[in-house]
Amino acid sequence: MATAVAWCIGNVVGHYDARGNVYPRKARPENKIDATMALIMCIARCMQNTETLSVYEGRGILAV
Repeated sequence: MATAVAWCIGNVVGHYDARGNVYPRKARPENKIDATMALIMCIARCMQNTETLSVYEGRGILAV
């Protein structure tokens, strides 16, 4: 699995828009970047979710 992710990351090139933002794109149509996009979206989601409490912090430890 790690080699597939490394291959996807290697297929990504950055493209700039008119405002100077960088967007990930494929260099060639047959290249795949799905794993890279999932990783980027996961990192962005983690960066936004800094205030979320764990279930254990919110309810306490449940007695069995």
